[in-house]
Amino acid sequence: MTAPRILSLVAALVLTAQADLLAQQEPPVAPGDRVRVTAPTIDPDPLVGTLVALGADTCVLEVEGRAEQLALPFGPVQKLEVSLGQKTKAGQYAGIGALVGGAMGVGVGFAACSGGACEADGDWTGAVAVVFGVGGAGVGALLGAAIGSGTKVDDWAVVDLQSVRVGLTPLGRRGLAVSVSIRL
Repeated sequence: MTAPRILSLVAALVLTAQADLLAQQEPPVAPGDRVRVTAPTIDPDPLVGTLVALGADTCVLEVEGRAEQLALPFGPVQKLEVSLGQKTKAGQYAGIGALVGGAMGVGVGFAACSGGACEADGDWTGAVAVVFGVGGAGVGALLGAAIGSGTKVDDWAVVDLQSVRVGLTPLGRRGLAVSVSIRL
């Protein structure tokens, strides 16, 4: 065998091994998964629905709010995301509630001490404002957490749309033709 043929064979074997490894990986999204597709040329808003089928260059969705299924070619798709489940906004709302409640508590504390009401044995205005602020922050955090626990949102993970395909075609006695396609 000549050196170019040996190099061609080695390249083909390496590329085929890479293709086998890619083929063995579990697909990140499967039919039945809740997905969100961003394709501005098809719809300006992200499309949310259930994945029905996933082909080499097209995905089929049951989109919420549409009567028929939608076949989307991957060309205009800018982003494909899969839902990891739903989570609440309790923590985020608790933080907002604590800030608002704390600020209101400090304000109430200063207002309660206006006109010298907290100056009997020294100036206690700052201490009273802090106590009211801490109390307000606690109440605000509890209210915020209660409101946020009723607000559920999807937790989305981006699906990598890149794929590599390797093909080998026998050329009779002339050898093998190797083709590689990469979709970005």
